[in-house]
Amino acid sequence: MAISNLIVKPFPPLFHPKHTIKTNNYKYDDYHTTNILALRSHILCLKTNNISTTSPLFDQPRPSLFKDKDYKLSWQEEVKRAYALEISNQNLNDDEKLQELVDKRCVDNVRMLIVDSVRHAKAGHAGMALGMAEVAYFLYRHAMRYNSTSPKWFNRDRFVLSAGHGCLLQYVCLHFASFQSVQIEDLKCLCKLGSRTPGHPENVVTQGIEVTTGPLGQGVANAVGLALASANLEDISARFEALGWNTITIDNSQGNLDAFKNALISAHSETRKPTFIRVKTIIGKLSKKEGTSKAHHGTFDDDDVKQMKQRVKWDDREPFHVIPMVYRETRAQTDIGGRLEQEWNSKLNYYQNKYPEEAAEFKLVLADRMLPGWENSLPIKCASI
Repeated sequence: MAISNLIVKPFPPLFHPKHTIKTNNYKYDDYHTTNILALRSHILCLKTNNISTTSPLFDQPRPSLFKDKDYKLSWQEEVKRAYALEISNQNLNDDEKLQELVDKRCVDNVRMLIVDSVRHAKAGHAGMALGMAEVAYFLYRHAMRYNSTSPKWFNRDRFVLSAGHGCLLQYVCLHFASFQSVQIEDLKCLCKLGSRTPGHPENVVTQGIEVTTGPLGQGVANAVGLALASANLEDISARFEALGWNTITIDNSQGNLDAFKNALISAHSETRKPTFIRVKTIIGKLSKKEGTSKAHHGTFDDDDVKQMKQRVKWDDREPFHVIPMVYRETRAQTDIGGRLEQEWNSKLNYYQNKYPEEAAEFKLVLADRMLPGWENSLPIKCASI
């Protein structure tokens, strides 16, 4: 059993928001209606014992893509092909039920791209990537706020991958989310020298990668500034509870995206403590090696690939196949992020007009430059005796 831990920790805003909104029995600070600029950013750290991202975005309007009848029909045909036994008595005109099946099929596509990439490279760590496919897909498709056309937008959510060897999962999600840094050709160059998809993620190589990670456990420190992670077998949730964290455990997220969604909503409702979400998954999900240490690293033999394709009705599809509708489906989240970035930039302009000096300092920080007079903070050198 691969056990993954998810940490949700909001950065405090530089300027406190004015309003608090209550909805669906949970409340959150509204950083988008206040007249004072609130610089809101969240970090999630996904860490497996052998990944990381941000706060849920369920408060944003989400127009249904199924209003496009051709798009809806295409998905209906795809899920009938894949899940004939599951949907025989279900009405696929129900948009909510159809969305659940679409999400499930997108996760299948995530897993098959992972398999194809590792097979093509003859290298890579597929175990964790296969096991955590539901979690990463849900975060990029439904929860995180980002704009793939503007990867450095300051108010974005940050995904920090603690176990860097599982980066193939993030590469596939970045590709689906329309980040230009990861194309199909990049997935075909996994683990190759000079490629944009190295064996461990590097933030100076691939846009969308927030932190260069590799050593297990360093993601927690990167994500929340606390050196807490260590490689041991103690009760991890109990350790974080003892440190004052809110903890949530999901026994199995595979095939159950609602459990993960509900955990994010619960975490979002906790406003006084950071939240640690522990997700139990099966390493190497789909492969005949699933649940064993053999799934941690290495490629798949022909028989394994054949049975995996049969399990997800992928038999007649070529390597690196992407269901055409998946790109539009996953593009929806970056469209929301683009709108949020425009709203945030508008508030930044308002703040700049009202507080020009503070805004100038803020822009210097964003550009990685020192504030004027920084040298005055240096300690005075004592004269030698």
